[in-house]
Amino acid sequence: MGLLAYSTGMNGAGSADPISIISHELKTPLTSLRLALHCLRRPQATPETMEKELSLAIRQVSYLTELVDSISQWSSGDRLPITLERTSLTELVRQAVSDFLYARRASISLELENGVFVKGDPTRLRQVVANLVSNAVNYGAGNEVRVSLSRQDGACVLAVSDRGRGIGSEDLARIFEPFQRISRSNHVRGLGLGLFVVKKIVEAHHADIRVESELGEGSTFYVCFPALD
Repeated sequence: MGLLAYSTGMNGAGSADPISIISHELKTPLTSLRLALHCLRRPQATPETMEKELSLAIRQVSYLTELVDSISQWSSGDRLPITLERTSLTELVRQAVSDFLYARRASISLELENGVFVKGDPTRLRQVVANLVSNAVNYGAGNEVRVSLSRQDGACVLAVSDRGRGIGSEDLARIFEPFQRISRSNHVRGLGLGLFVVKKIVEAHHADIRVESELGEGSTFYVCFPALD
């Protein structure tokens, strides 16, 4: 395993309030945990259902603990440690999407190549998947979101697509900046930090992220990681 730190860019231009980032990143696992605990209190819950909900609750508590532990290591230089280890991106994406669907209603299709491994931080990579999927659902106008993972020319490519309104060329340059929301609709909630966090994590993994979009046709975000054998 290796340890590195990435700058969150919280000082100067394009900066973000660290408290806002922490709030944003803790919201999704807390929502899933709350729902699982409510389900456990239902008198009609079967033993099988209770076991499933308990497993989910334990998983979310573990995830929250990892997030809090990493946030607590924030140094005065606004750096957050990244622990690099061999990680099954296939299983990580599958689990992250499953947990997301538990917390929110959405139509998501998965096309995942088996056995795709990267050198990365599982907690941070899970944030990348959760934020990209959340963004696609928020801006997808209720249409199906597509998530795919495949090997391509020595890299593994994660693609998250929506069929929403798309992003105009004048907005593409700023979507990864903090507190940016392309839509002004009241139906789209959030602080506009999801993509900002995604980009910082992707850069810390020496990976690339890009977006292709056309107004009226939706958007696709691509994250390309160096693949491991």
